[in-house]
Amino acid sequence: LLKLPVNPSTGDVVVVKSGDLAAGKSILVSASSPQTIDGVNTLLLESPYAAVSCVLISSGTWAIV
Repeated sequence: LLKLPVNPSTGDVVVVKSGDLAAGKSILVSASSPQTIDGVNTLLLESPYAAVSCVLISSGTWAIV
């Protein structure tokens, strides 16, 4: 589980990149309540070397870029 920052500033960017995930393994990226990431609370990275970049576009709203 990887939680996005609780008190970010608008424009903050968080990049998450997995390594060589073994079969059946994953990384859960979670926004702190009541924040959302493109309208959802969590993202699941399931593929080896998967990556996601999130930017805080307004108070409580992360966007995937």
